[in-house]
Amino acid sequence: MTAPELFQGMAEIMPEEIKAKFPWHEGLCILSTRIAMDVGAYFRIDVQPLACQVFICNRQFHQHVLAKEDYDVEKWYQLDGSHSIGIGFDKYETPGRYNGHVIAVADGVYGDFSIRQAERVEQGIVTGPAVIGPYMAGIPGWEVVSEEDGTRLEYYVKENQSGFKDAPDWRDAQRRKSIVGRIIRALR
Repeated sequence: MTAPELFQGMAEIMPEEIKAKFPWHEGLCILSTRIAMDVGAYFRIDVQPLACQVFICNRQFHQHVLAKEDYDVEKWYQLDGSHSIGIGFDKYETPGRYNGHVIAVADGVYGDFSIRQAERVEQGIVTGPAVIGPYMAGIPGWEVVSEEDGTRLEYYVKENQSGFKDAPDWRDAQRRKSIVGRIIRALR
């Protein structure tokens, strides 16, 4: 199995497995990345965490940005429903919470298995349960645009970040053990 095959398989299974075990949580990026690492280890694929920020917007919002209009999100929203979301852009740290987003990377591919936390269908932001694509180590960021609805995701790498490793979702193997087992069995 290759890293792209592994990530595609996990994208089809992992988000629903996490939702079944933790129905009250949508955005468990640290847990999903740790699960990806454990599943990858079983298949001898070195999956690593990548800390990042993510900016997500609908087609209308991006059109205003492309037109280089004065930045006025309230006006844009009233005008045409422009909407955007940011993950990991908080100015102030909240004790006990990681200010960022964590995704999985391996052998030229990335997997964001918790992106659905940003989905706002009623606002024209449609992510689906997971996003996977090509990844080049060392680049500061990349973008993904949905051809279907124009949802735009911009990933920005956060260098030298490891605060997420203090989270229970990272440290507590029991939290993820049953999910890891089910994904491995489904992919064998």
